[in-house]
Amino acid sequence: MDKIIRSGAYKCDITPPLGGCIAGSYSIIRSARILDKIYAHALVVDDGKTEAAIISVDVCSITDKNIYMKITQNISEFCGIPASNILVAATHTHSGPLLFSPIPEVFGEVDKCYVDYFIKQIVTAVRMAQQRKCPAKLSAGKGRNPNCVFNRRLQKPDGSIVMNWVDQDFLKDCMPSGVADDEMLVCSIEGEEGKTIAILVNFANHNNAAGDAISADMVGVMRDILYKVYGDDMVVIFLLGACGNTNWINHKDSRRFNPDYYKKLGTSLAGTAIEIMGRLESLKVPFIRVEREILKVWERPYSDYDVKEDDTFGPKEGSSAKSREEFFLAYRINREKYGDLPLQQYELPLQVIALGGQFAVSTNPAELFCEYGIRIKEKSPFKYTMVSELTNGECGYVPTPEAFQQGGYEVRKIKPYSYLETEAGEKIALASLEMLKKCKKSFLK
Repeated sequence: MDKIIRSGAYKCDITPPLGGCIAGSYSIIRSARILDKIYAHALVVDDGKTEAAIISVDVCSITDKNIYMKITQNISEFCGIPASNILVAATHTHSGPLLFSPIPEVFGEVDKCYVDYFIKQIVTAVRMAQQRKCPAKLSAGKGRNPNCVFNRRLQKPDGSIVMNWVDQDFLKDCMPSGVADDEMLVCSIEGEEGKTIAILVNFANHNNAAGDAISADMVGVMRDILYKVYGDDMVVIFLLGACGNTNWINHKDSRRFNPDYYKKLGTSLAGTAIEIMGRLESLKVPFIRVEREILKVWERPYSDYDVKEDDTFGPKEGSSAKSREEFFLAYRINREKYGDLPLQQYELPLQVIALGGQFAVSTNPAELFCEYGIRIKEKSPFKYTMVSELTNGECGYVPTPEAFQQGGYEVRKIKPYSYLETEAGEKIALASLEMLKKCKKSFLK
């Protein structure tokens, strides 16, 4: 084995007690059952000069900047890894604990005691992974799964946009308004005697099919299958691709809301990952390179469209009526609360972690539309580029200019879930590609 880098991995349970608020909905939902435990997964890589941590956590997002800062500061102090070399990605389960609530009367209250536990468990996972470091080698591969991901913005014959989760009868004459990214990337890290240390999986799909119980959702199902195949002692790091306008819902499938559908989705994703694992390409990793940049992006102003009621969330009557009412109520309350404040400039942390000259992870804190993720991967100088969104914080939906013209859900301003200037996506994509190019040059010297 080429003993150049060292790597270790570990996972810690972050399952909250029942009764707390669940994130990912425009209403207050309290957990009443646990479908499966949720975890913090940590991978530490070290080339002797540069040490980095790649962490995935089963939460919807880490929107609160203070929580993100505490995580990185505590890891840095306790483990000695520079904060700039720490990647913290949310798996985006909508069945996890609420960590931030800009409007408590809409989203519920945050359990501050749980937040402290959450941070400590992440730090523990990194420290344990660090202690498990051993000589390691990497391999990577790509594949596709078109059966689990769809563009969720549907266009009606009159040109209006409606979301694919509303009443099915209302969608019978709709067509997808854009593309979906069905590519999966896998990176395997093996230790001595070929034992799997960790598997990184990157796929662009909303992880929100399990409903209102505590669960890691389809990602958890996928991980559990991979553990059965490759061993319980290894760790699966899931990095969510750019999926701001895609999800798992086929609006033509009447079975889409079956309570166990998330298991089918997770099983399908696991099958794709296993198929890719069977034909991985071995990678040389002479050293690790980390780039980090703060991108400054302005907030966009509120508009009349933000609170204008239409059929984006379905008709006024039918099974979608309650959800529609909750969305528009949240928009009105948000505008009343924040509408008179001056526009701000926000600092978005972008990061690239390159493990050798062929594999890199490019991160952003957005719910980035998939068109941008596809562009970054296609134009990246690395053969294997994982785009990881909702990483190192959250800055809300970042749609394309075309989506802003079309209207719909993600383009309506509601802080902190959609508020950046319309050019934000272009700026994130360009900055990410420049960082990837800069990293690549260091391997060519």
